[in-house]
Amino acid sequence: MQTGTRKQTDVGGMAERERQLREPLLPLAVAGGEACAPYPEFASMLVVEAPPVAEAFGGAGQRRHPLINDLDRYLKMAYVYFMYKGIASIAMTELCKLLSFAFVTLFCTFLLYFVDYGQLLRPKPEASGHTFPVLEIDIHALPRHARIIMGLLTIVFIMQIVLSLRKVFSYLPIFALYHDYLSITEAELQHIAWPEVVHRLETVRGLAASGQLTSDEIIKRITRNENYMIGLVCKKGLLRRLFSLPIPCVRKKPVVFSKSLELWLLQLIYAFDPTTKFVQARREVSAVDVSVYRKSFRKWCIVIGVVWLLFIPAVLVGMAIYFFFRYGEELHSNPRQLSMRRWTSLARWRLRNYNEVDHHLEARLNAASEHAQEFLDQFPSPTMLVIACRFFGFVIGSLVIVLVVLSLVNSDFVFELWGFSSVLYLTALTVLLGVFRSLVPPTSACFDPDAKLRRLVRCLGVVPGPWHGRASHEVRDKVARLYASRVYLWCVELLAIFVTPYFLIVTLPRHSAEVVGFFRAFVEADEAREPFPGDAARTQHSRDAFARLYGRGVVVQATTL
Repeated sequence: MQTGTRKQTDVGGMAERERQLREPLLPLAVAGGEACAPYPEFASMLVVEAPPVAEAFGGAGQRRHPLINDLDRYLKMAYVYFMYKGIASIAMTELCKLLSFAFVTLFCTFLLYFVDYGQLLRPKPEASGHTFPVLEIDIHALPRHARIIMGLLTIVFIMQIVLSLRKVFSYLPIFALYHDYLSITEAELQHIAWPEVVHRLETVRGLAASGQLTSDEIIKRITRNENYMIGLVCKKGLLRRLFSLPIPCVRKKPVVFSKSLELWLLQLIYAFDPTTKFVQARREVSAVDVSVYRKSFRKWCIVIGVVWLLFIPAVLVGMAIYFFFRYGEELHSNPRQLSMRRWTSLARWRLRNYNEVDHHLEARLNAASEHAQEFLDQFPSPTMLVIACRFFGFVIGSLVIVLVVLSLVNSDFVFELWGFSSVLYLTALTVLLGVFRSLVPPTSACFDPDAKLRRLVRCLGVVPGPWHGRASHEVRDKVARLYASRVYLWCVELLAIFVTPYFLIVTLPRHSAEVVGFFRAFVEADEAREPFPGDAARTQHSRDAFARLYGRGVVVQATTL
């Protein structure tokens, strides 16, 4: 009886959903010919060739979707298409990347080889004009090494054009999926929710050989590599053994986990492909030769590490140029940005649920940022540091206002001190003033760190175990390491450029048996729908959060990990 009741409820729910989806489309179907009168070929396609609404959402007459071989990649592309809100946005994004690359290349070449810095920095007589000293622009006059670099960059630019076109055209099947099988137009994609897209994907037949996919299978395939990363980062002790700096005579070695290392690890997981290796051999577990997989894992680690090692000079130059163009004006106009905090790469994985897509994670962390900052503000900087910053801020502020007033009184007011002009001093003092003022914490109207911590925990939902209890400086330090300042994040990224090859070539191959064993246990638990090894609390909380997001109506409480 219970089974029959459940089937009746499911059928009723499908009928209600189909009715809700049909109603907004009925006026369009009825008035299709009139609405498309200027375009008769489009009107005929809308009225004749488009499948009925019932067929489009899993009705009996729905045409089957062609079988997809690499379903994980296909569904991942469907999610990326949703995030970009259509193929036009993907094309525009690729175009902007190409234009940015061309602009940075040409602008840096102009600044390096076509500006007479000797004349620009030479003091000028008062009667002379102030013109920008540009040399004659002649590509053939460039040094030989500059022409070689320009040629290499031209080849890279052409390759990027080819890859961008290939990427845009690769999303044409996803465009057809949304339009033909999900009945979601570009306009509807701007405001539709992701869970609704997942529910419509459930109704598409033929994607997998097993038949229709469930929401759990869809999200699991989209976030499969991310789930491996969450397990690696959160496995007790593994992260410290893999990514700690080899500093001698230091008992607790610091862990370095940057954005670049995160990207390379995801590439390593994709190249090693633990899902294919262990799922296909799961029925023959006793016959699996794990040593072969360890050799494959070590090979991929060394290959990726050597590639990164060869590109370190180019990465350093590219990072310097990117930071200068991206953050230079921002820091000049608002130096307090230096003290602003962001979630670190390590925090994004430690606070992430299994099967959680990117934009849900970003929404949760953005909502928790304000509460994290309020909690950290409850613990001001040491008194001596605050007094020193206020003193230097007062002195520098006085100098800045005097220079500004003199410039307003006399627009030609310019002086030189130790070979540098007043403009340079005014700029440097303004930046220093913002830095010192940013180090002075705001005065808290109400000192209640316990309440702030509870709000942070409630907003995040899933938090590390040491955060629970009464707020203390120890808890504050743990939160500050995950919600760190921009300066700290930049220093970590700079350091990671040099230590990432060591991790990939030395540390990861050394612990390959442990990592491959983790992959194997993780895949087997995932296939058996059991809690992931050593992470039962996070697994249960992730399932509850998934049920709440995708229509099961479960209330999720904060979970201690």
